[in-house]
Amino acid sequence: MDAQETTTDVQVAAVGALGDGAAAPLDPARAPSTPIPRDAGPSADVLEAAVATTEPKPPKSVTAVPVIAATTPSPLNVAMPQTSPDAYAPANPAAARDMPQALPTAYAPANPATAPTMPQALPDALAPANAAAARDVPKRPTLHGEFMRVVRTRPDWLYGLLCSWGFGYGFLAYIVLFTRPDLTNDPMPTVVLVVLSAIADGSLTNQLAAEPVWAADLLRSGEDPARILRVRNLMLFICEFFFVCTVIAIVARLGHSDAWVPRALPELAVLPLAPIAIGNITSVLVPTPFMRLNCRFQAPGTWVRWSIYVTIPFVLSSLSLALYWLPSKLETLYEPKVLRTIGSLKHVTVTLASATHVYVAIWLVLIPLWQLGVWLVSLRLADSMARMRRHGLARLMDRHTELADSLPKLSLYQSTRQLPARFREIPTDVRAELKLIGSELLEASTTLSRL
Repeated sequence: MDAQETTTDVQVAAVGALGDGAAAPLDPARAPSTPIPRDAGPSADVLEAAVATTEPKPPKSVTAVPVIAATTPSPLNVAMPQTSPDAYAPANPAAARDMPQALPTAYAPANPATAPTMPQALPDALAPANAAAARDVPKRPTLHGEFMRVVRTRPDWLYGLLCSWGFGYGFLAYIVLFTRPDLTNDPMPTVVLVVLSAIADGSLTNQLAAEPVWAADLLRSGEDPARILRVRNLMLFICEFFFVCTVIAIVARLGHSDAWVPRALPELAVLPLAPIAIGNITSVLVPTPFMRLNCRFQAPGTWVRWSIYVTIPFVLSSLSLALYWLPSKLETLYEPKVLRTIGSLKHVTVTLASATHVYVAIWLVLIPLWQLGVWLVSLRLADSMARMRRHGLARLMDRHTELADSLPKLSLYQSTRQLPARFREIPTDVRAELKLIGSELLEASTTLSRL
């Protein structure tokens, strides 16, 4: 009994030495000096020698304590307390040797060939989305780029502009066929009426919202609203000037006379300027995102804004007529006085050049400066209000775009037939739209007061 206790004490002493951080197998020279009886079973030296011969030596980076504790089937492991560091040793010695490589191996790919491409997985996954976002952001508007974009995309407002030109040509054909005007000596009234009927178009007065997706993307990207409007103004003026020139050419061909063209061209060229200039303000105050008729008939909530959109061009066309009439009246009033004044001077001979001084002063100096001033003031006001309402305008256009996309894909005939069934919804939708327009006008008045 005493011998067994002595053997147990030696074993505990050996375990304590190992648990205190021994990093190498037990050295027989450092064995305890306590005598051990011969009948007490195998000694500690024998046990250590058996362990040394049966266990492979671990690498230098791995301590010997886990290896001995995990693989020795002697009573030393049985008597070892659970709180010892040996409790955390792996059951397989091979795993202990490979433990430093376990963590990198666990995260290694199943196929080593794909390992070099793993760092590129995240950029490659995001690359299509970034490329699509880059394609969706519109380029900075320029006059040449805007022409190319409109020709390439052919937006809906372009067809509306062409339809208004077709209406103007049709009105000219009606006048020529049924009224028999004098196209040789006095063709100006006919040409003016035709041009005014064609420029009563919402494309000239709804420039910022004619393409809601394009305009919303530009506003969100931080583009200057004045640049957007300026580029669109120049493009529309060039288009309308082309229409005016075609009407003049048709009338000159029908009347077999072009003597009136040089004098009439400056007068007719200024007619589209008023709708385009004041249309900058109306496109910011009451923007009406474009929507096709089959969708418009299904959305009564947009009818109030649509009614304003249809009315404004006729109002501005009347303003253009007034701006044309005023210089003509001034010319008629002051040209005879100038001629009489020149004729009263004995040493000055009245010539055709003298008679056109008033015309040049009015139509080539005063009227262009007046129209340019109106355009600059309206562009400045529209730019200031658009800057302060940038996010509101973008949200309005997004809301109309989402509404148009969510409506059923009905034809114009089908959407017209379903109008009687929606009459009960119209008053509620109209009241909601009126409240929204009222809040926008209040915001615009607040903006003007801040300016």
